[in-house]
Amino acid sequence: MLRYKLLLLACLVAAKPAVASESKSFSFADDGKHYDYTAELRGDVIQLHGAIRENGERFSLRVERTGWVAGEFGGVPVSYFVDRRARDELVAAIQDAGVTAFAESAPAR
Repeated sequence: MLRYKLLLLACLVAAKPAVASESKSFSFADDGKHYDYTAELRGDVIQLHGAIRENGERFSLRVERTGWVAGEFGGVPVSYFVDRRARDELVAAIQDAGVTAFAESAPAR
């Protein structure tokens, strides 16, 4: 569980845009692993999709406005809370990168 929380926080700290598109691509390295992912803001929900470069392990996470995170990491369901301030910083980083989609949020879990 700690690994997943650290992943989301690392996305906040080390996000570096790679290319411009509707979903912004980012990458960062942490603990010897390189993560490549896309981030998109749909309404008030953050969608993160990516993989670990070294082993191809994929992840898909939804970060709700409340800080609730749910999704899959390597095919394993995960859910946890992150600090709302951290979530708001991720929203700001996505908006700064111009990654906003005006789409209806996916159905509730």
